[in-house]
Amino acid sequence: YALLEIETVAGAGGPPAHMHEREDEACYILEGELTFKIGDRTLRASAGTFPFAPRGIVHKFSNPSSKPAKALVIVSPGGFEKALEEMAQIAPRGDQPPDLEKMLAIAEKYGLKIVGP
Repeated sequence: YALLEIETVAGAGGPPAHMHEREDEACYILEGELTFKIGDRTLRASAGTFPFAPRGIVHKFSNPSSKPAKALVIVSPGGFEKALEEMAQIAPRGDQPPDLEKMLAIAEKYGLKIVGP
């Protein structure tokens, strides 16, 4: 598995709706509050909540609150963290838009399907 710590800023939209073909994803909220959309369910998750998105299910999260949020993300089996490392290498700097072609190529390489904006 891979264990990642994330921090989101207040009002952040989070990643686009997506689906992992190979991994399950779980998130343990440490601080603040995040809103998850997992399949057809919506969940407001505060500290101590542990949302789970099984592989093959479309999901996303955002931080609609006025405070930052922190969470631990567990992706199992491991390997998907390499996709995030590759995406970080081409992440936009400043006000540059992301290179969507490159991002989508990385996503496809790691079995990640982007299905939303």
